[in-house]
Amino acid sequence: MNKKTPIGRRRFKEVVNYYISSGPITSYVAGLFKVGFPEAYAEYQEAFEAGRWIWVNEPEGAGWEDDGPWLNRAVVWKLQLGMHLDKGDGGLTVTFPVGFFTGGAMELPQLGTIFDRYFAGNVIITYAGQFAHTVQDWKISDHRLAADGTRIDCPEDILPGRVGSVYFNKQNVLRFCQGKTRGFFKANPLHVDPPQGKKKGANQSEKHRRRWAQ
Repeated sequence: MNKKTPIGRRRFKEVVNYYISSGPITSYVAGLFKVGFPEAYAEYQEAFEAGRWIWVNEPEGAGWEDDGPWLNRAVVWKLQLGMHLDKGDGGLTVTFPVGFFTGGAMELPQLGTIFDRYFAGNVIITYAGQFAHTVQDWKISDHRLAADGTRIDCPEDILPGRVGSVYFNKQNVLRFCQGKTRGFFKANPLHVDPPQGKKKGANQSEKHRRRWAQ
């Protein structure tokens, strides 16, 4: 967030544009996830159907639509990150980089693993909330190599660098959406589950609704 970050209706529009623009990539990565981890995909998809709050209509002739299964996303825009643990993640996380850069291997020291071929277009699926990880130092480059070794030069209208995308579901989000029907939170945006085992939970929930309704 900074002074140039859109606010209000403009921010919402930009978020929708992001989902539209990333739709083809999301569909592709979702296919990988579904084939490799069918049980996790089913759990995530159920939560997505209940919790999604943006419904993007498929552009005519595009041949895709954003059907999940991730409710949380992060974009790491040209940053160097240190070793960290994504606490609160509810299972498997999908990450992939794009851009023109060199370096940027993915390191998971607890597993004694370094994915040194973690370039634009490569996808890693891991338990980011259970295994500490980092993207090693990377440098801006005027070109990158395709999977077959072909050189691809950075277009003049694109600034080189590394942009990472992270698709995940937080554990509390999965729990919150569990047992809810498709489109539940779009139809009930002010819904709050009362805390279990607390008699005053219902009153707290009502106060929360009133606060957000103001």
